[in-house]
Order: sequence, then structure tokens, then C-alpha cells
Amino acid sequence: MHRRLGTICIVIAGLVVALAIVASIYVSLAYGPVAIRQVPGIDKRQSPQALIFTPVSAAAPASAIIIFPANLVAPSEYGQLAQTLAQRTGQPVVVAAPKFRLEAFAPDIAALERYYPKVTRWTFIGHSAGAAAACKSSSDPGVRAPVRIILLAGYCRRSTEQPSLAILAIGDPFIPFGRHRQAGATTMGLQTSDHFFPVSKHSHAAAYDRTVDLLTAWISRS
Repeated sequence: MHRRLGTICIVIAGLVVALAIVASIYVSLAYGPVAIRQVPGIDKRQSPQALIFTPVSAAAPASAIIIFPANLVAPSEYGQLAQTLAQRTGQPVVVAAPKFRLEAFAPDIAALERYYPKVTRWTFIGHSAGAAAACKSSSDPGVRAPVRIILLAGYCRRSTEQPSLAILAIGDPFIPFGRHRQAGATTMGLQTSDHFFPVSKHSHAAAYDRTVDLLTAWISRS
């Protein structure tokens, strides 16, 4: 009996290790780092916690942006979005680099804020599962400046964490649309249509030109 139980435990452990190896190979092949085309006027830096894109003209920025990636997606996948936002808004953009590429291991907010300690207003952008990290980080007691939350094909898990803007996919089965409509109306006091912008696919919400246009217009006017 004990021998059989031991054999079962060994088999289960072997399966877990095999799955971990397969998952790591899948991540490295499907979501590996991509080359980031340099945009004129934007300084790019990298640290273990983040990719940082700073407009050369922004010597002492008052506002800045943090992007929280989707699970299993390399931070470099958001490089083009980050650089375009930095170029158009004049604000620095920090792309968080969670350990194991999982939102549950997103860097501590203090580690991200330290890149721009004089910022007086942050915009947190969370894509897919990264939305949960953005929402959670916004209510972190260590946050030194007011935060606005923008969600790309994602949602806040707690009713107390409400987004300022939601950009969602049409017919996205992962998103409870009603929660966004309610949160958008109660948070800003504006019409739902000002907060509900459809894009065409959950996994690519951060990649569309229309998404960048919407983000730029909203961040610049707010």
C-alpha cells in the first residue's frame, strides 16, 4: 500500500516537473523578448523590475505612466506602445517586469515609483491579467501620488478598485461588461460611452493603433 502510494507521488511529481518544463519552453518560444525599435527623442533603460521610456524633454515630469503586462507576455512586447505614449503625451512610461511573467509577482509599487519620485500623478494601465495588478497597486498604501486606472481587456477584481477608463474587446468572454459600465459612470460621473471603447480581440488589445490613439487622447486631456 505504502509502496503504491509512493509510486503515485513520484508519478505526480514527474508530471508537475514535465509541465513546468513544457510551460517554460512555450513561454520562451511564444512570448519571448522582441526587438524594440527606437523612437527619436525617447531614452530607453532597463532594470530587473521594469523597462523605462523617458522623453528627452521630460527633465522633471509631474505625471507618468506604468503599464502592467498580461500573464506570460514579455515586457518588451509593450515597447512600441510605451514609446508611442511617451512620445505623444510627453510623460515617462514604465513597463513593469513581473517575475515568471505573472501578474501575481508584479514588482512592488515602491520599486516602480522610485524611477520618478517627484511625480504627482500616476496613470496605471493594466492589460488582461495585468489589470488586476494595476488595480491592486493603485490601492497600495505605499503609493505616494494619486492614481488613475486604465484597463485594456481586463477588470478590477474588487468593487472598491474602480477604473477611470476601460478599453474592451467586442464580445470578449473574459470580461464582465456590466461592471465596467457601472464603474465608469460612478467613478468619473460621465456618460458610459466616454469610457467604453471597443477593440477587436482580447489578447491584442494593447497592440492596436486605435488603442494607442484612445489612450493618448484620454491621458492628454485628463
